[in-house]
Amino acid sequence: MTTDGWVGTMQVNHFGHALLTKLLLPAMKGGSHKPRVVSTGSANCYGPFPDSVGNLVPVTTDPNTILSWSKNSSALNPVIGYYSLSKFLISQWTTELAHRHPDLVAFSVNPGVSGLGRPCPPMIKVRPCPLTFAEAASGVVFSAMVRGSVVDQVSGALIDYKTEIKQEPQWDFVQSGPSCVPRSLPAWLGPEKATDWTDADRSAWYDAVEALF
Repeated sequence: MTTDGWVGTMQVNHFGHALLTKLLLPAMKGGSHKPRVVSTGSANCYGPFPDSVGNLVPVTTDPNTILSWSKNSSALNPVIGYYSLSKFLISQWTTELAHRHPDLVAFSVNPGVSGLGRPCPPMIKVRPCPLTFAEAASGVVFSAMVRGSVVDQVSGALIDYKTEIKQEPQWDFVQSGPSCVPRSLPAWLGPEKATDWTDADRSAWYDAVEALF
């Protein structure tokens, strides 16, 4: 828990990012290029989310329930539960940010599997796996720095990159460079993974986060 009473994972992965973006927005606008806001998302952001004893908690659309979870470190699994929820929320918040600020390019990026400290499980077919932290960060930095209409067209989406060099679809994962093109992540994961909110749900959550500041 943070000193101001929030679950640390929620504070670092979502609320802090939202506050920083809010503070920077006035300075970002008015330049010769559309400003770009890149959030660090995750493929592991679609619910249900495990609670502290292993039960699966369905994704809720009620902001008050989510805020209560964010102040109760035992509401969800302290590792994967809050991590997954925070990544789900930052992707939904980023989509709404893009909607409310069409003069921005805003999207979230799945950086790949990193920080496991062990080999990847056999069911994960992307390579390299696991990535080093530097390799994972490179995809996010690439998204922030590369110029061109291809990346700009994915504003509001949660994406990763496929490379046009490797032909085997199960190995066509993240690398940063001119051979890479963005793809929408829910379409890649399949419909059974594409838990999502409606426009009204995203708007309500965005307003709830704004009210925190």
